[in-house]
Amino acid sequence: MRHFLGTLKPIGSFEIMGKRLVACHAAPSDPLFDYFRTSEKDLKHEVAIAGAPDFLLFGHTHWPLLKTIGNTTIVNPGGLGQPKDGDSSAPYAVVQDGRVELRRITYPIDLTVAAYANIQLASSDVENLIAVLRTGGTLRPD
Repeated sequence: MRHFLGTLKPIGSFEIMGKRLVACHAAPSDPLFDYFRTSEKDLKHEVAIAGAPDFLLFGHTHWPLLKTIGNTTIVNPGGLGQPKDGDSSAPYAVVQDGRVELRRITYPIDLTVAAYANIQLASSDVENLIAVLRTGGTLRPD
């Protein structure tokens, strides 16, 4: 899995059914680490850097976003497994007939929590990961 993940590019452009899509982990200006800002000015800047595609897809923030700037639909489906928006259900996006819809569904969080028992991290880190799963990103104060 590490090898596969290591081969992925942090940004890519492709075409589906005549629509140009740019997908990146973070933001086109810094595809690996930057947090995609959601002000109108910042969104326009990122759309321009991406070359004004039909769709600009990103993640990293784990905050769902669906917004149109010019002819570009910007989509962040949210963070499955480690949400940051206060909702512990699983977010995802559906694209149908050129329209995008953000959706959520509940899932068995306890099965994921149980799998965390096998993660080799400090117990406080695992506790924080579990808290995010259960609360949707509202961490307990230390």
